[in-house]
Amino acid sequence: MALGHSADLDPSSSQFTKLGTCLGGTPPAWASSGNRWAPENYVTTDGKYNYVFFGDDQSSDGKHRIGWARSSSGASPDAYSTYSSSYLNLGMASGGDIDSTIFTDTNGKTYIVWKTDDNSVGSSKTRIWAQELSFANGTVAQVGGEVVLMDSTGLWWIDSWVSGGSLVEGPEVLYHSGWYLSLIHISEPTRQAEI
Repeated sequence: MALGHSADLDPSSSQFTKLGTCLGGTPPAWASSGNRWAPENYVTTDGKYNYVFFGDDQSSDGKHRIGWARSSSGASPDAYSTYSSSYLNLGMASGGDIDSTIFTDTNGKTYIVWKTDDNSVGSSKTRIWAQELSFANGTVAQVGGEVVLMDSTGLWWIDSWVSGGSLVEGPEVLYHSGWYLSLIHISEPTRQAEI
């Protein structure tokens, strides 16, 4: 995974300078396929650690599972070199887990939000999930269980690659003026849209 930098995220330029490779060291077995998906950076509230969450294909079944790598020296090339010993157990959906993002609520609780890749196993709907995480002493722990935030049932305006199906992916969660807003990517083979 490449590590890039932009001084201002100016949409008119959309230019990132490639700094190098994000991951350093030797990835563990769960993260060694190199078929990585949707990295998401998270800096702990004390600023001590940077984490990158990402999906990687598993040799046992070829499905993506989400785990993390940690940097103790900030976002710099090859610095993310401490890996989770295994991927997160996010319910073990038969299609796998992809498109993770991190959301911190106003109460300080932090959640990983992701898509189960249900369409990859022929499901006519896809789901967006959330799981609370805690960050202490340089590690990540899951708190409680995973919860479905939404599924694509009834999204009549968008088709998936599965006949009669609908697809949501790429979730983001924002909090604004008392409302939780879920931004998702909806797609079909011939068009894409953001809602």
